[in-house]
This record gives sequence, structure tokens and C-alpha cells, in this order.
Amino acid sequence: MKISPTTYNDYVSAINKHITPYFKNGKPLKDMKARDIELFNEYKLSQGLSPKTVHKLLSLIGPAFRYAEKNDFIIKNPMRVVDRPSKVKKEGCYYNAAQLNTLAHAAKGSYIETPVVLAMVLGLRRSEIVGITWNNVDFNKRLLHIKQSVIMGDSSILPHGTYKVIGHTNSLKPKDIILKYFLKTESSERSFTINDALYNYLKALKAEQDNMIRETNDYRDFLCVNPVGALITPDSITHQFTKLLDENNLPHIRFHELRHSCISLLANNNAFSMKQIQDYAGHSGFLTTFNVYSHTDDSDKKTEMDYITSCFTDLFDTDKEE
Repeated sequence: MKISPTTYNDYVSAINKHITPYFKNGKPLKDMKARDIELFNEYKLSQGLSPKTVHKLLSLIGPAFRYAEKNDFIIKNPMRVVDRPSKVKKEGCYYNAAQLNTLAHAAKGSYIETPVVLAMVLGLRRSEIVGITWNNVDFNKRLLHIKQSVIMGDSSILPHGTYKVIGHTNSLKPKDIILKYFLKTESSERSFTINDALYNYLKALKAEQDNMIRETNDYRDFLCVNPVGALITPDSITHQFTKLLDENNLPHIRFHELRHSCISLLANNNAFSMKQIQDYAGHSGFLTTFNVYSHTDDSDKKTEMDYITSCFTDLFDTDKEE
């Protein structure tokens, strides 16, 4: 099973923060009942965690009980009958076209201009953006290939031959900067035909970088570098994006929600089929595109209602006097 360092770090953090402190002084595993797990759920919900987060914690606890049952450390797996909190569907945060235009003006000339542009126009994930090299850009055929990604974490957990460590952070807890040769899913590997607007933007960016005075040549091949040639890391994008929104009084969203915004703009345009949008987003399944990334404006409801009522002319006769 492939697991990214980012996901691994998230799992370790959740275990250390939520699971271990609660259970470390509790019952032995063999004495645990379903109600003990449900009390854990209730406690975490009372702390303000969402039902979705509690479900994720349970997904980390579950394998321990399955392993214990399989190896006869326990007779019965209590997780099978645990009542789980009902998930509340949360409306995704995203920008509309006007807000994206405002953001584009604010990002121009900023530290993260290029990541913002690529996220808004192509709906790319943060790791995919940082992973793009100039070798992935074919100016002659006007193609941009998404083939790899850059993540941060512990490279030792990745399968041999699937990555290259291209740097390290200088933080209190140093992380490897990892060029990963595989993406989130097979369908994430995709190519875009570059239109005139993006072609001209990338051409200008390439010319600027060719004349750049660099402090390092380690990242000469990468699109997303700072003014002295160092790589703009995924973590720095997150930090700088929050700062950019604050400085321009823009509504707070996560950087990943620029991807959400891009795909939503396409989904709200009747010119594109869901299959086209799925391919553009690099989703492995149609339902992800349909359920997560499609939204409708209130004005669409009126258009739909106009169509429905037009089918019943006898009932809704606009010429009939009251």
C-alpha cells in the first residue's frame, strides 16, 4: 500500500494528539467494549471535533482491533457494533468568478503568483503545482503534462525508486522535500492543451527565470521558485496564501479550495459535460466530480423552474386574467 509522507504525518499526529492520550491509562485491549469506543466518540465531539474527524480517528483505531482479533488477542472485535456519529455535510468554501478575479489582481507580483494562477486556471493540487518542471511544458505542441508532485515529510516510508529527495526544511522538525514520481491516483496524471492566455503567461515566466540571478541552481528546472531561485514549497504556499488573503481583506479559504473553485466554475457552465470536467480535474471517478465539485447558483434554480412551468401551459397560463 502506497502512503504519502504527508498522510503518514497526519496519521501520527492524530494518534499522538487524540487517541494515545485518551486510551493510554484505560482498559487493556481484551477488556474493551463498544461502549468504551462510543464514550471516546462523545468526548471528542464535546471537544469540538467534527463527526467527520471522529470517523477518521475511528479508521485509525479499527485496524488495531482487527489485528488483535485475527491473532486471537481478543475474542470479539467491538468496533463492528460501535455507533458512529452521523456525518453532517459541510458546504464547501469556494470563490466565484468575481472573487477569483479579485484574487488574481491581488496575487500579481506576489511571492505565490504562479501557484495561485495554476490553481485557479487548471484546478491543480498544491503538490502537483510545485512538482511541475519546465520539461513538463511543451511550448511547441502547447501541452502541459502533470506527471509528478512535490510533498514534504519523511521520505523513508516511500517505496524505493518512487521518489527523489530534492531538499530539506530548516524548521525545528526538519522535513524532506520530496519529488514524488507518482500522483494521488492514476487519473491524476494528465495533460492540458495550453490556450493563448496560459501560453503567454508561461513564456513570460520562462524568460524571467532564464535571466534570474539565482542563489542556487538546484531548482532551475522547476516553475515555482522564488526571486532567488529557491523552490516555493507546499508549506510556504499555505502560509503565504493566508497572508495574501489577510492583506487584501479577502474571504478566508484554504489554498486547495482554489481547485474547488476552478472545477465549480466549469460545473456551473452547461457547455461542459461532467466527463470533461472529471478529466480536467484528474478525478478517478465521476461521482467525486459530481458530488463534491458541482454547485449551483440560485439563478440556476429560476432557469430550471422556468423550464418546468413551461411544460404545464394549462396550469401556468400567463395570459389568463386573475
